Amino acid sequence: MGCHIMKQNQAKNKKHFQYKLSSLHKQEGSFCALAINSKNDLLAVGSDSEIKIFNFKRGYLKQLQVISLRAYNLSLLIYCKKKPFLISAQGASSLMIWNSSLISNPKFICKMIGHSQQIISMTLDPILEDLIISGSHDNNIKFWSIYNKWFCKQTISEHTKPVLSLIMNSQGNQLISCSQDKQIFIIDRNNQTQWLIKQKILLPTYGYRLSYITDSIFIFLPNSYYDGTHLYIFKINDLIKQYQKLCQIPIQGKNQYCYYYFPLLFIQSKNILLIKNGCYVNLLQIIPSMSQNNFIYQLEQTIQFQNKYIYGTLTDDGEFLIIWDEESEQIQIRKLNIIKKHCLYSNE
Repeated sequence: MGCHIMKQNQAKNKKHFQYKLSSLHKQEGSFCALAINSKNDLLAVGSDSEIKIFNFKRGYLKQLQVISLRAYNLSLLIYCKKKPFLISAQGASSLMIWNSSLISNPKFICKMIGHSQQIISMTLDPILEDLIISGSHDNNIKFWSIYNKWFCKQTISEHTKPVLSLIMNSQGNQLISCSQDKQIFIIDRNNQTQWLIKQKILLPTYGYRLSYITDSIFIFLPNSYYDGTHLYIFKINDLIKQYQKLCQIPIQGKNQYCYYYFPLLFIQSKNILLIKNGCYVNLLQIIPSMSQNNFIYQLEQTIQFQNKYIYGTLTDDGEFLIIWDEESEQIQIRKLNIIKKHCLYSNE
């Protein structure tokens, strides 16, 4: 199903946006992880074998603490929104749980080991935050309980290559994975303890990124080097209870090598989608509709870098875009600017 241009008079009053550069902060070293807490006042930066904690205020950073790690290649950081935890994944295939500020107690609370190779994808149960799900170069998906006892409660081993991205819906009862084996798995929770694969989607190429837009619509980004000119939109077919491809959305970035860090993010309160593709950062406005297959979108801004080694995130309110760029060795902070221009696109 193709996507078509709306009539301009249908969209002329829509708000549009761009992120404008507000500050730069020097950050040297090999780096691949950023996380900001739900209050938008603490930024965790993973660099080489350390975690730096910054106070984040109106787009400016003040360093508060540096925590040295024994393990190198810290790869992922996630702040819990409801619990006082910061979760990190190390190159030594382990997960660590920290006090969320790392200031009152710089020692980790718990260390969990189970993967045989590096963890490269991770998500968290959004309701109770009592479950961490991790994907690895060892092809496995592991489900970690962090409620009272800290342990691996289930492993799914049906991917045959590394698990590149994991996302969970807002209800916490569905997980989607994508792997270098060119498959997407739809995995449902059938009760409080077991997760089962309900659907396998075969793809023409693998991709690094997934994101839910609603609990019935998700986005997949194919590998930018082979087929990275469009996002694939999948929507649940209510009759057969299976996801089907709805349409494609064009974005910038083609024939460029990419990698799995820098997750795809959707800020529902502002309908903002952030997606890295090769050396490009794409920012789109996406407005899904629950009626029929109406799907409105607009590519609002692209930011081009000199290499693929960039990592970024958005604050939960969408007000600030934070990107680290290896070439300049800088953390670049951009502020949201609302404007009115252009028309939107739709798949109507």
